[in-house]
Amino acid sequence: MWLYFIGFFFVFLDFSFPLPESERIVNLMPDFIGYALLFFASISLRRENNSFRRLRLVSVIATVFSLAEFFLNLFAVPLFLGIELSIGVLMTMAALYITYEFAEGAKTIERGAYKRLGAEKISSAWTFLCISSLLLFVTTFLPYAAIPCYLLHWLAFAWFESSIFHFNRKLSGKEKPD
Repeated sequence: MWLYFIGFFFVFLDFSFPLPESERIVNLMPDFIGYALLFFASISLRRENNSFRRLRLVSVIATVFSLAEFFLNLFAVPLFLGIELSIGVLMTMAALYITYEFAEGAKTIERGAYKRLGAEKISSAWTFLCISSLLLFVTTFLPYAAIPCYLLHWLAFAWFESSIFHFNRKLSGKEKPD
């Protein structure tokens, strides 16, 4: 579960900065590392249910696309705005689909364990993460409106990560189930 925790950090947190006197952008936490971690994490749980199998497939595809996006940004390859937005939307959809499959997989693990481990909290956090991602997309061209949406998105992500953390602790017996 820790690989999921760290993988989602790389996927959802974006620490990019432009290089001085250049159009190049460097991402300190590249998404492709997160997607690769999610792939390796899903290998360990592939026997649990189909959600983790689908998660593994989409994480491979997302790894390839995010690796390409990383190098396009690093080498400042000019793209049309429409193509750049399309890539951003597809990568966001992939990230949200992966988190959805993780939430569904957690529900299956919870049902198999016959105890409440907090999978419904992961699903609720996923819903909040989707709403905040949609708000971020809508405010792409409104910088001042985007600031509160970024804060909301970070809160949603923190809730999602916290839910995974407590799910893992309950699953391993370090916390009492609900």
